[in-house]
Amino acid sequence: MEVEVLHDMLDLYRDELKKLSSLNSIIDIAAGHGKYSIISKEMGFNTLAIDARKDRVPVSKFKQIGIAFQLSNLEDLEPIDYDICLLFGIFYHLDFGQQLNLLNKIKSKVTLIHTLIYNDNSKEAFNLENETVLGNLQFAVYKEGGGRESRNMASMNNYFSIWHTEESLKNMFLNCGFKKFEKIKDITVRSGFYKAYK
Repeated sequence: MEVEVLHDMLDLYRDELKKLSSLNSIIDIAAGHGKYSIISKEMGFNTLAIDARKDRVPVSKFKQIGIAFQLSNLEDLEPIDYDICLLFGIFYHLDFGQQLNLLNKIKSKVTLIHTLIYNDNSKEAFNLENETVLGNLQFAVYKEGGGRESRNMASMNNYFSIWHTEESLKNMFLNCGFKKFEKIKDITVRSGFYKAYK
């Protein structure tokens, strides 16, 4: 993620947490660099960070400020019942079955999502292929790491992932029992920041 985009996202995230200050707990799935977990804790939320790779996660910083960390793959997660669930930079790395499985595990009141989406800009920039329409869903396939195992960023052992159109992303959440899905802001021409409610 470009530095400017990350700074914009961090500011937007702080603003969203202020609106959700009546809630108490956050689970950060695929926490990665840990910046969202750290902000969550600093703003007073009980925070659990989860990632399948320990090498990118600032575990010592987490321990220092009281963030719980769990080394776990998405398939191993129990139902997610924290007040707020963060899906920042992970959803577009998953295949269709993994996306469905994850959404069906989320019991959180609010889910915040930052993801790349399938549109003309991303189709050209990332060589998305095999456009598919399935009921009210429309998506394309991305070769993770260009199909090379060494560059598989998802840590999910999948070589292909699914990128939804914005409308399809909304429909998938609603199909999985979420009551409301809304866009917070376009982040780039190929990504957006969204909020979904159970």
